[in-house]
Amino acid sequence: DATMANLPAMLEQFEANFTARGGTVHWARDAQEANQLVTELIRATGETEVVKVKSMATQEIGLNEYLEGQGIAAFETDLAELIVQLDRDKPSHILVPAIHKNRSQIREIFLREMGDVDPALSNEPARLAEAARRHL
Repeated sequence: DATMANLPAMLEQFEANFTARGGTVHWARDAQEANQLVTELIRATGETEVVKVKSMATQEIGLNEYLEGQGIAAFETDLAELIVQLDRDKPSHILVPAIHKNRSQIREIFLREMGDVDPALSNEPARLAEAARRHL
């Protein structure tokens, strides 16, 4: 309750501190505006691919799907998020997004979606992680 009551002041303080240290803060009123803002920032670089980290906020606003619709490929760096992304699935858990996938399923996803994977790939966790690193 206290945080919500003081949220505007806390956000102002965050922006002031972040900006003072050289950062730039972008504000969006909703998911659509946030997605458009991110797209504009990417387009300003001239790139059509981005690498991103695990983020519930971007999952909640559907950023990856929005970027795909704009012709921008977003690649997840978190292994579990990558598994879910490659399978065009949704995370099943906030901390372990691919807990609903077993090793054999992950192997099949990698073989189907990663063009550069050795067809002899085993379902051993270390080999799966290695395949994902090579893919990224």
